[in-house]
Amino acid sequence: MISIHQRFSPLPSSPVRQALAAALALLAGPALAAAQGVEPFPLSPDTNDEWKVHTVEAERPGSDWNHFDMKVAETTIRAILPNYLSGDPVNIEEMNRFNKHLVADTVLKSTGEIATWLQNGTLVAVEFDVLASDPFDPPPPDQHMGTIGQIEGENLLGQYGVLGTMYCYDQEDYNNRIAYLVLMMGREPNRPTVWLGDTLQSGASGSTSMRLSGATNTVVGSVHSNGDLRLSGTGYIMLQKITFVGLFLTQPGAGNLLGPVVQAPSKALPSPAHDAAWYLAAATANGTFFAGDLSILDDGAGGLASATGVALSGVVYATGAITIESSSLTGTVTLVAGGTIDLAGSNCLLGAAVDDLLLWSTSTIATDAVALDGSGCVLTGAAYAPGVEFRVGGSTNQLTGRILASKVKVTGSLNTFTDGTK
Repeated sequence: MISIHQRFSPLPSSPVRQALAAALALLAGPALAAAQGVEPFPLSPDTNDEWKVHTVEAERPGSDWNHFDMKVAETTIRAILPNYLSGDPVNIEEMNRFNKHLVADTVLKSTGEIATWLQNGTLVAVEFDVLASDPFDPPPPDQHMGTIGQIEGENLLGQYGVLGTMYCYDQEDYNNRIAYLVLMMGREPNRPTVWLGDTLQSGASGSTSMRLSGATNTVVGSVHSNGDLRLSGTGYIMLQKITFVGLFLTQPGAGNLLGPVVQAPSKALPSPAHDAAWYLAAATANGTFFAGDLSILDDGAGGLASATGVALSGVVYATGAITIESSSLTGTVTLVAGGTIDLAGSNCLLGAAVDDLLLWSTSTIATDAVALDGSGCVLTGAAYAPGVEFRVGGSTNQLTGRILASKVKVTGSLNTFTDGTK
């Protein structure tokens, strides 16, 4: 049964009210934690900065509120966060990033029951109650999983304390909560898919770890190089944090718009959700396992020319190289290769089939690569090349996901790489 709660009329969302609420939370927070036994989640500086941006938003009428129901890519959870229906694109991007940071600082750092629920698949969604002006009632006690997280950080007065709450939902709780929000709002929530972590990340050390040339490329999300980061291109837009281990080299007057550039410790490349054997088994069951090299051409019937009648969908696994030679191909596919993966065709529309994984080369041969040489492609999903280089020679491509490779080299122009927040 869905328990419907009467919507209350919020007080004006002023900075004074929010500061007062934050100050009161400081006083009540420790007692609340002791009484409920909740798990504390200290915010990182990045997340705390995002929180402060939104606590000083202009007043909004209650009818203007909407919610994000964000799919967290490469995980099994969703994250619910208030947002403004009429928010401009900059506001929407900021709120997506805020939600992304909150997930990283809470769910992924959780211990105890929350971590257990995440691991066994019981936890399907979380909701963050952090904005004092949110006009929606919190979930009733019988419609969340009992344990809640207490979000702690610095408030507008510069004091450290409790800023909000994280509620945990199983599938039934999640369905009930979304039904309540839709009823109260009179509309469906926004449903973006956002990738955690860096949008571009190179794992190799040395001078060729990450090389960005070409012109007018955009990176939405953070960037990290485990070696040098050489930015010789012009007109780049990379407004989020840029970190490097070795050297950061660029040229003045190149018209690049950059966020904070910080030298940072080395960090390991993440791995796909499953090992290569799992994807091989999935491709075998799908009838899309190929020994040796695979050239993907349009067979005229939406399939693979090398295996007429086999659709370009699901997990496709080749022990050698995979090359997409035709243009305007579409498919929902996960490509895994033991060698090079080359997207040479243009105007392709490809999305990830499983695990939000689009491309994975398991090769460790230095001459192999994952290459995006075509142009005008729209790609959605993560690209992994932990043993080889990810190379972008084409132009006007858009990849929504993240690129994680031993080395990253961009020579094309007018490409966009985004984590989904924009």
